[in-house]
Amino acid sequence: MTKQIKLIFIAMVLSSLTILSSCSTIERGKKLNGQSLEDAPSQSIAHVNADIFGYYLFNTVPLITGDPNNPFSTKIFVNTVKPETVVSMLTNESKKIGASKTTNIKVEMEETGVMTLWIFWYKDAQASGNAIK
Repeated sequence: MTKQIKLIFIAMVLSSLTILSSCSTIERGKKLNGQSLEDAPSQSIAHVNADIFGYYLFNTVPLITGDPNNPFSTKIFVNTVKPETVVSMLTNESKKIGASKTTNIKVEMEETGVMTLWIFWYKDAQASGNAIK
């Protein structure tokens, strides 16, 4: 019986670590090797990527999600994994680096059932675009 309790405890610890690892990130690539991101005459600044993910109960109740206003932080019981949130993160970062517009925005959403019976769900929203001056 003690072996089973140890296994259950280890499973709970690993599950907790997985759940507490949600976050949001912003990345940008500035090394364009002299290439332009647009056909029209404009100044390409960077290609920007935003990512936010979290864990949900039964694919509807947000448990822990990334904080869109503070990358590498979390929010509890707040649904932040949405296309409009990740696009807002993307355009905000683009504006911070001096861009007047963000073009070619692409958004991807992913939802995956985690563990047995799809009680816990992992959701991920990513957006990328070109920061143009």
